[in-house]
Amino acid sequence: RYNAGSDPFVINRNINRLNMPVIRRTLINCSLEEDEQNPYYTGVLNTLSNHCCGSIPIPIVLLEEDTICDAVEDRFQEWGVENEVGSAIRDLRRTAARSGIAVAIPYKMKTNHPIKLGFQVIGAEYFQSPGYNPEVYEGIEYWPNNDIKAVWIQEEGKLEPTRYKEEDIIVFTRKRVHKHWPECASAFNTYPSIRRYMTNILKSAENQTSIPMALELDPAYYTPFTNDLRGKFEYEPGFIPTLPPGAKLTGLNFAQVADDRSKFVDLMVGTAARCIDMPTILALSDSSDSNMATAHIDLQPWAYAVKIDRFDYEKPIRKIFWMWYNMATMWPGYLPRAAMKYPRPPIIFHYNVLFEHPDPVKRANAREADLLSGASTLTRIYSQDGLTARREIKKECKLLGITPEQYFKLLLASRSKTSASNQTPGENQNDPQQQRPSKTGVRRLQRGAS
Repeated sequence: RYNAGSDPFVINRNINRLNMPVIRRTLINCSLEEDEQNPYYTGVLNTLSNHCCGSIPIPIVLLEEDTICDAVEDRFQEWGVENEVGSAIRDLRRTAARSGIAVAIPYKMKTNHPIKLGFQVIGAEYFQSPGYNPEVYEGIEYWPNNDIKAVWIQEEGKLEPTRYKEEDIIVFTRKRVHKHWPECASAFNTYPSIRRYMTNILKSAENQTSIPMALELDPAYYTPFTNDLRGKFEYEPGFIPTLPPGAKLTGLNFAQVADDRSKFVDLMVGTAARCIDMPTILALSDSSDSNMATAHIDLQPWAYAVKIDRFDYEKPIRKIFWMWYNMATMWPGYLPRAAMKYPRPPIIFHYNVLFEHPDPVKRANAREADLLSGASTLTRIYSQDGLTARREIKKECKLLGITPEQYFKLLLASRSKTSASNQTPGENQNDPQQQRPSKTGVRRLQRGAS
């Protein structure tokens, strides 16, 4: 018997520790095994990490000095490419979904880049408790309020696990069923029955391809009491066998309904995908049975789920950014000297767009409508392609030989013409007050470009 006391945090922690670690470890091993043997489960994890992280989250620095903003954004993406940071960010999200919790340990990479910061991703299967320690549970050390204090990792070539403080590493976990459980843990409860079903389907397919034959005897020649044939009749494939009188070969019907195999695949994929709110058509990468309307209905909830996941995952991304930024400001000449005045500049992150309409004309019309209504900005539209609106406008102005102010006037004039052409017949199109760009529109455009 264990007396937890009256502290609710202690009670919560003790309940979590008494939550049968054997089950959690079994689920982690099952997830690792499915990831190695089940291509559908591997695809579900890959789709989750790719859609959540994209190529690499793009930081947009919100400072008045454009020089600092351009330098920080360019240097971060350059560092991400040289040190494979985007791959580490995706791997951290994937490993957390596979084993329930994952850590990214910073280390010094062997690279020619001046910022040699890299990350090694490790899953919960390598967590190891250092002997008896009441504060360490399954390789995780907790504070009294149940927050993670440190993790103990069993490294190769060492007898004792190594302790890493939480503030020195990147830790991410997403609670879906229980804390620190694999995110698709609920699917593993039905996988044993699915495995048996798969075994029966494979046996049926093997019997169907092997074409089993049976020796049929004529009752006029053979009776149960006389001339009874026993044993097996051996024959070579491709030869016409010579049978005894009154005997013939009959093929056995082992045909399997094709719909059973397709239902099995849907069940295997949909069970794991449902745990993370992923539609089956996306997990299968097969939309042959759905049109554009039904696919949009299936994919729209997934887009909401990805937005929520990106919001929860931004904490480790920001921590990675601040680790890099602290090292970048200390490296002489890497960033402008004025950047040292901002130890924590305000930033926001943009990601690759999830889904686009296949028609480029409709995509262009949708972007135009969003800009006119103020539902989107140039910064958001350019960032979806990994670009910065401020920098791209400067390049366009240099190519056209005009100033950014002239470029903005051209944009506003084109928008006002578009708005005038879209007016209803009852509106006065000759009123100069309606055709003149509003101050709010000018400020919105400048804010979107900056």
